[in-house]
Amino acid sequence: MWLIPYVAGSALALRPTWRLVLFALGALLLFVARAEFVRWGRRGFALSDLRLHPETRAALLLGTLGLALAAAGVGSALTPVTAVYLLFVSVLAVSTVVVALLRLERTTGGELLGILLLTASGPVALIIGGTHDLGHLIAFHAINFLFFSLSIFYVRAKVGRLRERRGRLSLWLKARLGGVALAYLIAVHLALWALVRAGFVPEAMFLAFLPITVHTIVGLARLDQRVDLRRLGFAEVAQSLVFLLSVLVLWTR
Repeated sequence: MWLIPYVAGSALALRPTWRLVLFALGALLLFVARAEFVRWGRRGFALSDLRLHPETRAALLLGTLGLALAAAGVGSALTPVTAVYLLFVSVLAVSTVVVALLRLERTTGGELLGILLLTASGPVALIIGGTHDLGHLIAFHAINFLFFSLSIFYVRAKVGRLRERRGRLSLWLKARLGGVALAYLIAVHLALWALVRAGFVPEAMFLAFLPITVHTIVGLARLDQRVDLRRLGFAEVAQSLVFLLSVLVLWTR
């Protein structure tokens, strides 16, 4: 998920630079090392694990290298403004690790926090590319977060349907399964409208959300149909690519 916002931010960078590749490599290594690091933390960060578990040593090495590459990628892009934003991203990263250590990453709050961190990759790419406008960074982060967070509630509605053994669903059951997703979709559009009214994003950005809005509404209206998880996954990937292309065309700030 972090790759789509990062590609968008890199393509929209004011000054494309090789440092974008460095940060991407660092972020990838951190992502690979994260799972084992969390497992190590759940064992209490015991130093004996470094001797008993070679995968823990490898994760620690990858994580250290990832941090070094990410820091080198940000490099000279640090200013007082961007430092504040990057500090916010660092707090998000630590918070997601703490949530994972507490085994809360699968809760709604944990998943939203994870998406908030992953979609920060877009603004970080803008920072590396020379953007120092905090409002610009926050707005770009916001539209990416709003888009990708929609999938949490839509997928949960579909998985909830999968658990129902009956062929036909009552109107009440369909409302219970899809009501939260529909309410969140409305909240996303209200938030997007607020960003447009405040002048943070162009009005045309509504078009970037049109395909996923139609897909969500149609999908919720057809909850009676059998759920194909593979097809659902392909649909999510396709929506992400459409969103990427839309942002590249519509983002004018």
